[in-house]
Amino acid sequence: MQQITVPKTKVKENIRKFVYQIRKKASLDKQLYFPIVEYMENALGTIDNDFTLDVCPDNELPGILAEACPELHTIKVRQTVYDG
Repeated sequence: MQQITVPKTKVKENIRKFVYQIRKKASLDKQLYFPIVEYMENALGTIDNDFTLDVCPDNELPGILAEACPELHTIKVRQTVYDG
């Protein structure tokens, strides 16, 4: 399996290259839209064995739609966002 390196910088070009690597690895580099929910549920665990997607009640994330917690290998998403 080819290793994907997460960029340490927030430079847009580095982020674009990283996203392209993910899309290419998932054979989605030719598709206009990326199936983010399916990817998060099924594929992120193959890149990061500790990854979890935590769908939370809306009141647990007041004022935000989702939150990345890299140190916990978790992405928290409001229930209504996930359902939408």
